[in-house]
Amino acid sequence: MTQKQNVKFKIILIMLLLTSSIFINNPVSSMSAIEWDKDKLRVDGVTLRHKRVINFTHSADVNSLDIDSHHGEYNIFGGDEFNLTVTIYEKKEDDVFLTFEDGYLKAKSRSDSPCAIGSIKGTIPNGINLIIDSGAGNFNLSNFNGLDIDLDIGAGKIDIENCNAENIIIDCGVGSITLSTAKTKSIDIDCGTGSIKFNDVLSKNIKADTGVGAISATDCTIEKANFDTGIGSISTDNCQIKHKNFSTGLGHID
Repeated sequence: MTQKQNVKFKIILIMLLLTSSIFINNPVSSMSAIEWDKDKLRVDGVTLRHKRVINFTHSADVNSLDIDSHHGEYNIFGGDEFNLTVTIYEKKEDDVFLTFEDGYLKAKSRSDSPCAIGSIKGTIPNGINLIIDSGAGNFNLSNFNGLDIDLDIGAGKIDIENCNAENIIIDCGVGSITLSTAKTKSIDIDCGTGSIKFNDVLSKNIKADTGVGAISATDCTIEKANFDTGIGSISTDNCQIKHKNFSTGLGHID
């Protein structure tokens, strides 16, 4: 190991220790006082004892969907309109309602008590921006043709399949990321710990960085690829890459 690799290796280990500490002490979010009380979610010291599903539909012409959720599973498909089932957590029964203004989908309570959005499933209209900020939970997006896809996931598995977008931006603390059958101008992925996989992806520019984990590309056509791992291998198979810059602190490059 060279001196440069040794320094980078030590930095990555420190990052892992700090990341582990954050998730152990506050597994969902470090921005709010969020924790679990047995099987109940607590927000700002208030236990949200009730959980239910709200159906959200919307057909107006909007150009974005922006959601901030504490945790939960996302299973979203492209379609003609908004038709979502949204799991919410509330202190009092039937106290929470959903609002949708300027593209922001939010949960609010009539009593001004804390509340939270959990899992979301269903369809969203093609041709919009999709912006998701989630503390923890798996994210699945398929058959979507949109503008920008911007994901910030604290911990979870991310799968994007059969999607076209102008730009795809993903920031993931801990978890694996897979893009399959996708066409986009640019992709920018930053993952603290986890693997990144590209399968049948067509893009002008891809930047992928993971602290600990492998990066692989299969059957891809890329004009410019920048792949960087702190600890982990980088591999390509049957790819056409015009310009590439691959770097790893500790691992092999195929």
